[in-house]
Amino acid sequence: MLIRPRHLAILLALLSLFVPLAHAQSEKAPENVDRLSSVANLDAAQISKINTYGDYWSEKLSGDSATEVKQARNMLVRSLRMVGGKSASLAFRSAMSKAILSKLQKTIKDSNTYQGINAVQVVSSLGTPRAVETLEDHLEPDLESRPEIRLWSAIGLGRAFEFKDGLRSDALKGSLRALGRGAKVETDPLVLRREMESIDMAVRNSRPDNLGGKDIRDFAVTTEIEVLEATIERIQSGKVSLSMLNALQPSLVLIRNQYIDPQLQQKNRSGSSGRNEKLASYIGRKTAPEIASIYQLVIIRGSDLREDARLNLATGQLLESSEATLKLVDKNLRGSGSNTRNVDVRELWNNGKLEELEVTGDQWQDIMAGAPYK
Repeated sequence: MLIRPRHLAILLALLSLFVPLAHAQSEKAPENVDRLSSVANLDAAQISKINTYGDYWSEKLSGDSATEVKQARNMLVRSLRMVGGKSASLAFRSAMSKAILSKLQKTIKDSNTYQGINAVQVVSSLGTPRAVETLEDHLEPDLESRPEIRLWSAIGLGRAFEFKDGLRSDALKGSLRALGRGAKVETDPLVLRREMESIDMAVRNSRPDNLGGKDIRDFAVTTEIEVLEATIERIQSGKVSLSMLNALQPSLVLIRNQYIDPQLQQKNRSGSSGRNEKLASYIGRKTAPEIASIYQLVIIRGSDLREDARLNLATGQLLESSEATLKLVDKNLRGSGSNTRNVDVRELWNNGKLEELEVTGDQWQDIMAGAPYK
């Protein structure tokens, strides 16, 4: 029987109702895998569910909708971070990493900055060697031009030191090397600040010594000192913008807090010369000469620093923090031999008394030339 035009139109209209329905059914989110997060030994069926879940949400992560991207990130991260913030089991993280890491790497590389940031945040929750290497690949300005991606990669590497399994100590030392390389060439003060915070997390890592905790800690302190020295030299010589000075103040706070940390005061460090000392004392002894050189930086770049109101304010704060840290360290290391003057260096800066500031800086340089600093 021939279908009349009117009947054909009705039939086509009815068929069109089922197209969106079928599409919607195909887009239905897969079953939640949160209950698998704590499983230590996954079977084939469970791994298949993880693959399906990961494929679906990692695909959404590169979508055009900001709301959808955020939801995708949340759904992936929540499966990797159980209730109370504890990481999922190594088996689960490894399975999820295999399922989604290549897609995340592509999203970071090829998508816009917002999508890339969300992908980096998911990578940071995986806690697998390849995930950590992915973060390392996005630290240096020559390799990653977007400071937002560098910043979140640095944050993610800091979190890597919190994982209790899946990451060997030598791999984490590799992350420290990457952080150090990135920090020494960084051009954005906020990124450098985050890199220093991640290095600080390595200094404070809670791994047992027999699992590399001490090696990571000692290497992190060395990296921290090298970055501090390189940053001061780059600012002073004009190799980077004076705005990088904004990263120094928070870095000094981190170092001072390490020095007074009761746990670090109890940790021992064995030097290459066979000299044994408390780690906190080593931190103070090695960072003090670098902090003292900040006076020279301010004297040399003083007129430029004055031109910007924010940098002018930041310089006064930096000098105040430097003087307080140096006095704290020197008093503890030299005891009664520490007879430094009480000088309000911030006020000297605010009043333009650079000659008096220079005298204070020279006095610190004289102190740093002697024991126990040399």
